[in-house]
Amino acid sequence: MTMKQERPTTDNDRPGVPCAQTPVNDLIARGRHIFAAGLAHELRTPLTILKGRLHGLEDGIIDPSTGECDRLLKQVDQLLRIVDDLGILVKAQAGQLVLDWRSVDFRHIIERAVEEVRSEARAAQVDISPNLRPVILYCDPARLIRALTTIFRFALSRMAPGQSLTIRNGDDNDLIITVWGNDLKCAHGQEHLLFAPFYDSVGNEDANAAHSSVGPALAAALIHAHGGTVTARRSGIEEASLEIRISLPRP
Repeated sequence: MTMKQERPTTDNDRPGVPCAQTPVNDLIARGRHIFAAGLAHELRTPLTILKGRLHGLEDGIIDPSTGECDRLLKQVDQLLRIVDDLGILVKAQAGQLVLDWRSVDFRHIIERAVEEVRSEARAAQVDISPNLRPVILYCDPARLIRALTTIFRFALSRMAPGQSLTIRNGDDNDLIITVWGNDLKCAHGQEHLLFAPFYDSVGNEDANAAHSSVGPALAAALIHAHGGTVTARRSGIEEASLEIRISLPRP
C-alpha cells in the first residue's frame, strides 16, 4: 500500500494569510512598473515631437529655414539628458561612480546651486533665500552642485508666484530646504517616493505640469554616493510645506 506524502502547510495555503514575501514582491513589482511607465512617458514626448516635425519637413509643410533644425536639436538634447541621467543613476546606485573629492565650504556649493536656478526663480516670482553658516565638507563639488540644483529646480517647478524656498542649516549643520505652499502631489507618509525614479510621471496627464523625471532620484543617488542621506516630510500648518533635509558626513 502506497502512503500519500503530504507537504508541510505554509502561509500560502492558509486562507487570508499572505506569504511573507508578498509585500516585498509587490513593492519591487510596483517600483519596476513606475520606472518602466515613467521612462516611456519621458521618452514619448520628445520622440513624438521629433517624428511629427520630421514628417512636416519631409512633406514640405515646415520650412527648414525657419529655425526648425535648432528646435529639433533641442529635443535630441533632451533625450540625451535623460540617457545621461540614467547612466549616472545606475553607476551611483551600483557604487561605481567616481568622485573628485575636495575639502570645501558647503555654503559655496549651495550658493553655486542657487545661482544656477536664480533666473528661473525670478521668472516664477518665487523668493529663494539661503541663510547659512560655514560648514566644511569633503565632497565632489560638481556632483553636489548638480544634486542641489536638481532639487531646487524640482521644487521651483511646483511653486506658485509669491511662494518662498528657504535654505538653512539645522542644529546639527544638516541642510534644510523648506518649500512653502508647494503642490508636490505626494500623500503624507509617502514623501520618500519623491526620490523614486519617474514617480510623479505616472498618471500625470497635464502636459504643462512639471514632473520629477529621473532628476530627484539622481540627486538622492549623488548624495548617497557621498555617504549622505536625503529625506522629506510634510510640515507647517496643515502640512502646507515640504521639508527636505540633507545630511552629509564631515571630515
